[in-house]
Amino acid sequence: MGSTSRKMWFFLGVGDLFHINLSFLVAYHLKFGSFQLPDKYVFLLLIFNLTWIVVASILRLYDFDRITRVENILYNLIKAGLIHLLIITTLLFSLKASEFSREHLMYTYLFDISLVIIWRLFAIF
Repeated sequence: MGSTSRKMWFFLGVGDLFHINLSFLVAYHLKFGSFQLPDKYVFLLLIFNLTWIVVASILRLYDFDRITRVENILYNLIKAGLIHLLIITTLLFSLKASEFSREHLMYTYLFDISLVIIWRLFAIF
């Protein structure tokens, strides 16, 4: 991987994580009217970030050439978002963590997928 590839990977990865965290916080504010997260939501946010890093690495979201089609990039992002959703849902279900707001999770994923796609399109062009 060349230095340009590493810079692009870092640029896109940091941008994705920024938008995931922003989505989480905005969704929390919409649901609960506050930006002060309790410890259990801080832990969930940490899990969100780590899960995204793992999914992005497995699906190689940041490895593409100049000739990679935009449709392929968007398809991979949507696929990564769905896999991320499945992992988080499975984890919460397995831990019987019903104290987390489903509405918050729904808002988070709506904002997250939208922001990451817009961000990625902006970054590519």
